[in-house]
Amino acid sequence: YNQLLTKLPPDDFDGAKAVWAEMKALEPPVAPNPYTCAEIAKRAPTTDAGLDVLDELITHGGEPNSFAYIPILQRPGAFEATFAIVQRVEKIGESISIEMSSILGSRVSGIEEMDRARDLLLPHQMAGYPFYCSVYQSCACDLLSADELLDWAFAKGKTSFDAFQTAVNKYSKLGKLDESLRIASAFPHFPVCRKLFQRFPDAAESYLSGRFEAGLEPANAATALGYFYKSINRSDLAIIWFNKALKQADVSDGKRRHVQKELRNLGEPSH
Repeated sequence: YNQLLTKLPPDDFDGAKAVWAEMKALEPPVAPNPYTCAEIAKRAPTTDAGLDVLDELITHGGEPNSFAYIPILQRPGAFEATFAIVQRVEKIGESISIEMSSILGSRVSGIEEMDRARDLLLPHQMAGYPFYCSVYQSCACDLLSADELLDWAFAKGKTSFDAFQTAVNKYSKLGKLDESLRIASAFPHFPVCRKLFQRFPDAAESYLSGRFEAGLEPANAATALGYFYKSINRSDLAIIWFNKALKQADVSDGKRRHVQKELRNLGEPSH
């Protein structure tokens, strides 16, 4: 029966239901496996039709996995409908996939929705890189300053560091250079941050120096200045600032090891 479903045109929902009707009519009935559920549901013409047929399949012993819901989620939809579908997947005991978390993140449009989506996904460890990238791209950078974004991202104790590269790009596209530089001051080793330094050297030098002079996370600011000067081929100044970073009271052990490695790469022993 799965082979019959596979041969149907991608939009032949009536044909898929006919195959399912034949399976039900057998004695004993043939229970749909995850592949059967996915093949039938993806041919549904609407979101509601897809969800209804999956509910019917479950009633008859079907065990749709998360992949059966992805074609339904991929249809255009608002946050609430998407959130409800992901909740439905959770309730049937299926794991929430990375693709689902990314789709959910792309449909948030406000801070409350950002919180609800993250709270739903965190227990499943699916609030990772794709989710945060989608959130930063969809609305977070429009609504929050970089400091607020960092606070939000770390509020639950864990986040995806790499996803902040998306935030740097999004702030830049919005014309919010200082917000991009704020993220870069925390993660200057990202390639996207080094490109930002190269594109806006005067603004980057002024912003990062200002943070250091103001005592705002001085170890991060000094490290960022080290990367800034390295990115514009001023290794002499990079060495000075990397060494300054090591002398700051707020330098962490992890930051210290990272900076020492950079100094070795520049041919300079660290102290």
